[in-house]
Amino acid sequence: MPGVAQQGLELAASPDHRLNPLGVCLIVIQGGSVAILRRWPQWSLALAFAAFAAYQLLGFPTTFAALGLLVALVGAGHCSSGTGC
Repeated sequence: MPGVAQQGLELAASPDHRLNPLGVCLIVIQGGSVAILRRWPQWSLALAFAAFAAYQLLGFPTTFAALGLLVALVGAGHCSSGTGC
């Protein structure tokens, strides 16, 4: 859907660089970290944060996959609250 691909988190308005294989790998890690959320919430959050930070610092364009960080953050908080995963 047009317009949805550009939605997501952005740390600062930096000039966008062209997406390359490293950027695609970081996108996959951001979204894929949610897959391990129930078993290893701390690792899921760490992976999502590291991939998001690297993606933003390298100046790649904002994508929908950055929302994986928010999902990992909320999920890890829920798992550590004692209510179970």
